[in-house]
Parts: sequence; structure tokens; C-alpha cells
Amino acid sequence: MTRFASPRTQTIVVLLFIVFLAWWSMKFYMDNSNDSETDAYAQALVDHALVASISSDPTGHATILAQYVLSPFALAFERVTGLYLIRGFVAARFVVDFALFAAAYVWYRRTGLGWFNALLGLVLLSISMAFALLIRGWELDKVLEPMLFLLAAVAAWNKRYVSLVVLAALAALNRETGVLMGLVALAAVADTRGRGLVDAARQWPVWLCLCVTLAIVVPVRVLGPQLVLSPAAALTANLNFPRIAYIVGGLCLLPIFAFAWLDSAPAALRRLFWLVVPAWLVLVLATAQLDQGSELLGVVALVFVPFSLLGASNLLQRQRVIVLPHD
Repeated sequence: MTRFASPRTQTIVVLLFIVFLAWWSMKFYMDNSNDSETDAYAQALVDHALVASISSDPTGHATILAQYVLSPFALAFERVTGLYLIRGFVAARFVVDFALFAAAYVWYRRTGLGWFNALLGLVLLSISMAFALLIRGWELDKVLEPMLFLLAAVAAWNKRYVSLVVLAALAALNRETGVLMGLVALAAVADTRGRGLVDAARQWPVWLCLCVTLAIVVPVRVLGPQLVLSPAAALTANLNFPRIAYIVGGLCLLPIFAFAWLDSAPAALRRLFWLVVPAWLVLVLATAQLDQGSELLGVVALVFVPFSLLGASNLLQRQRVIVLPHD
């Protein structure tokens, strides 16, 4: 491992790793997708972008941001190829995947993981993504969601609060889970300023994130498409053991490991866990259908992966301690 000791070499390895995983995630989907379905999806997003209307996923969730992420790529390829919609989607997906894995790496290092363990976290994240996005939920907004939350967490813990508010607005435009950005801000402010939660909630980054996201989500929810599933129907469909076991297994058991090794994480991260995870699960279970777990990718990338790896690292360190017997 000495040849990987220099920061320059580590940077090159990490960059190549992220590029490969971004390419692999995009390639894995395209090799297992239906071209006509992808073409129709891309066309719908471009059409919505051109007339500034609200697009939605098959479950009725508004997804405004995705159409404006895809459109520049599709319209640029239109000048040089007839397959501009699919190729535009491929290019957009690669760029978003790259940003997702790069943000995940930075966040995992920020949580205290070493550079090699952070790379292992990217592998776990890519496997979970491949499972969650393969059949249902492969739309662009499902990849944008964890990317935005990871970037927001990095910005919040680095005290880049203006960037945090901007990312919160983008997350709200992407999906209604953007309202949970206020909880990310609350955990970060309470940590970096040494305040309690009540005191931290009065700080401007927290209430501004909440106001901005609600100002976007509420009108879109009222004026935009209606949800296909009612809360009662969603809960009935989701809360059964076979489906939950299927999703948890497909996510590499990360939710179980994260809960089991929760105490291995620093106090600030545990605060983030308890603020975000219960609220995220309640919101998703009441509004979405968890066929493959794509609705959980945000919380998987943000907390389940780093908590699992922090727990595994601490366990291995304890096992390395050798207690010599007394004479």
C-alpha cells in the first residue's frame, strides 16, 4: 500500500474510480433498458422543458428539475445525431452519476472514513443503485435526489450555508423529499455551532431552507400532477414483510447494518440519522410504492452507507487489539 501513500496518487486512483463507477452505472442501466421507453421518457422531459410545464414520474410525483438537466444535453445532440434523445439521456446520466459518486466520496471522507474505505462505500452505493434503478425508478430524478442531498450535507458541515439553501431549492424542484433539507441543515447547525436543536432551529440556514422548500413543494403539489397512490394505499402496499425483506436485501443490508452500528458514529452524525431517517421513511412509505427501493437512495447514500462502514471499521479495529495473557 505504500505506493498509494502519496496524496497525488490517491487523487488519481479516486478520480479513476469515480469515473469508472459513473460509466458503469450508466452502462448497466442502458444494457438492461428498453430503448423505446428511454426515448419516450426523454422526449416527455424535453417537451415539458420547452413549454415550462411540470413533468412527473409514473407515480405522480412532480420532477421539475430533471427536465432542465436533460434538455441541454438532448438539444446539443440534436444538431449532430438523429438519436439525440437517448444519447442526451446517456450523457446527462453519466454527468449526474459522476457528480453523485464524487459528492458521496467527499461526504464519506467528511464523516471520518479513510480514503480506501470511502471507495468501498462507493462500491456499496453503486450496487444499491443498480438494484434500485433497474426495473422501476430509473428516471433521472431518482439519481439527482441522492446527489443533491450529499452535496447539501457537505455544504452544511463546511458552513457553506448559501450553497445549502440553493441546493435545498433544487432538491425541492426535483422531488418533494426536498423539504427534508431543513433537517440536514438543523443537524449541521446544531453540530458546528455547538447548539441544541431548539436553539439551532432558530438560526437562519435552518428556517430559510424550510421556507424555501415549502414555498416550492406546496404550490407544485397543489397545482401539479396528483399522486397515483393515496397514503392509505401506499402504506398497505409497502408495509409487508416480503417486500421490505426484498428491498433491504437488494440494498446490501445497509439499513440493518446502519441501525446495528449506529453507536459507532460520532454524535453529530447520529443526530443527522435520527432527524432525517424517520422523517424520510414516513414520507416515502406514505406517498410512494417501494418496488425496488429507488425512493430510498437518498437516505442510503447519505446515512446508511457511511454508518455501516464506520461500524465495520470500528469492529475491525477492536478485533485487532490483542490481549496478552498474564504470566
